[in-house]
Amino acid sequence: MSSTPTIRAVTNGTATEPARRRFHGIRKLRDREAKGLIAIICDALSQAADLAHELHEGVYGPDRAAIADQLQKSLLETLTCMETADHYLRMLSDILDGDTEDTTPDAA
Repeated sequence: MSSTPTIRAVTNGTATEPARRRFHGIRKLRDREAKGLIAIICDALSQAADLAHELHEGVYGPDRAAIADQLQKSLLETLTCMETADHYLRMLSDILDGDTEDTTPDAA
C-alpha cells in the first residue's frame, strides 16, 4: 500500500487533494506545547550527554584528583539536566495522555 494521497476528480471535472485534518482550540495548543516540550527534552538530554562526556574524560584523565571540584560541579550539572528532561518528559506524558481523551464539549 502506498502512502501517497489519492487525488480524486470531483463532479465538475477538476482534481482535488483530500482535505487535511485541521486542529483548532485546545488541540492546536496542546500540539504546539508537545512540540515545544520535546525540543526542550532533546536539548536537556543533549546537554547531559555533553557533560557526561566531559566527566568521562575527567575520570579517565591523568589529573583527576586536581580537578575533583570541577568534576563534582559537572556531575551536579549533569544531574540537573537529567532532572529537567525528566520533568518535561512527565509534562509531555500528560499531554499525550490527554490526546487519547475526547476534548469536545459534547463528550460529557
